[in-house]
Amino acid sequence: MRLPWSSRNAIEVVESYADGLVDHKRLLKARDDARKAQQRLLTSEAIVAWRAANAAQNATRDTGRSAAANSLADAARAMNPADTNQFNVVELRGQTQIFRCVFGNPFRTETCVYLARWQNEPSIMELAQAIYDERAFDRLPTLADALMRVDCTVPEAIEHCATNGPHFRGCWVVDSLLGRT
Repeated sequence: MRLPWSSRNAIEVVESYADGLVDHKRLLKARDDARKAQQRLLTSEAIVAWRAANAAQNATRDTGRSAAANSLADAARAMNPADTNQFNVVELRGQTQIFRCVFGNPFRTETCVYLARWQNEPSIMELAQAIYDERAFDRLPTLADALMRVDCTVPEAIEHCATNGPHFRGCWVVDSLLGRT
């Protein structure tokens, strides 16, 4: 069973809300629509789809901590079709990769500050903006090369961009360069 349109839309609205492109009223509407879809799925036999829809609905919560924790839990549970309320280890590893892409090393927060030095490099900024706008994370190795060409002294950023990923919207390197952190 495919995830309902309103659940997929909720994720897109959350991203737009984070970017300041939609208001709180639109976020609440997406939450209501996602909740209705999630409730319809609860009456069906599709527990995996219900968990995934619940994760999408949880992403629209007002606080980042609540949205992240609840979405993470339901997404991991969605990967366990037996619905034993146990987390799927493989899914949690995948979600750990997402967190690493978005947050980087939480013990090295100064790296984001150092990246701001390259915000006056038009080639860097244009590439970072294109990666963000187009979700073109396959271009991150090109960004790594560009950062090396301008003598970037943040090896964690270059290493992160040079890896095969996976990479996601909210990537800490792209967001730091664009001033989104």
